[in-house]
Amino acid sequence: MDEHMERISDIEKAISIILNCFSGKNRLIPLYFFSGITQFVIAKKFNLTRSSVAMKVKKVRSRLLDIDMPYKETFFVDVKDGKIEISFFLNTKNDDLISKLFDNICSDVLKKVKFTFKNSKFVLRLPIEKESFSLLADIIKEIEYIFSI
Repeated sequence: MDEHMERISDIEKAISIILNCFSGKNRLIPLYFFSGITQFVIAKKFNLTRSSVAMKVKKVRSRLLDIDMPYKETFFVDVKDGKIEISFFLNTKNDDLISKLFDNICSDVLKKVKFTFKNSKFVLRLPIEKESFSLLADIIKEIEYIFSI
């Protein structure tokens, strides 16, 4: 049980560091990589070389090892009830942008991820599994595109 709790704590910290300490490709590439997608496939997805993907993953891994380093939280990560919960605030009252976000996220993702948006607070709930990292990357990519966070 202690080992399981330690693993959950590590998942929380890893996701929090990736989301809060990196942006753009430096945030998305490790999420795809940790979901089991190969560096070659990720490189094609971002029109990069495989070696540049490897360097970005290495940079994130070294940052994860320095977990005690302080950082400002924009994304709040919690693991509970077998789900990864990620919450953050979007400074928008524009319902059209929120609709566009949901329209851009494919229906397969919407089946596996629960979303809520109320009073500018956006909450995602994903299952604890490898595929969730790539689902999260897809969602963050759309959010960054639409809202420029």
